[in-house]
Amino acid sequence: MSGSQRARFLDMDTLRDRFDRMFSDLMNTGSTADERANMPVDIQEVGDSVIVKASMPGIKPDDISAEVRNGVLTIRGTSTEQRDESNGTWQVVERHVGHIARSITLPATVDESSGQAECADGVLTITFKKTQEKPGKMIEVKRPENRPIGQP
Repeated sequence: MSGSQRARFLDMDTLRDRFDRMFSDLMNTGSTADERANMPVDIQEVGDSVIVKASMPGIKPDDISAEVRNGVLTIRGTSTEQRDESNGTWQVVERHVGHIARSITLPATVDESSGQAECADGVLTITFKKTQEKPGKMIEVKRPENRPIGQP
């Protein structure tokens, strides 16, 4: 295989990787790459618990809310830092100020009422107790009494 053929294959691999990342961003429970960059999370199962840690630098605990519903954890935060726009010229502005939100599907069934959260040093930690998944229930289908088969 010549060098130019190899380069074309490498370009196709790079293109495929880009498409994979793009579709992953679109399909990840409504999250985008920007949301993950603004609020990166770690999710860990430890014994009978699920632990979620979210980076929330510059956001006070009073300005954070978390809600779990049907196995989806939604975390919201608001940074209210005021920037002095009257003094000098800003050269670089990268720190997020305003609202951020992220929804994450939890990896296991949890007791939603067991959630406990604390925020220290810009890291929100939420711990849930796992529950046993309840198996579905089979429903027996019966023919009504006194009706011949095929009759409504």
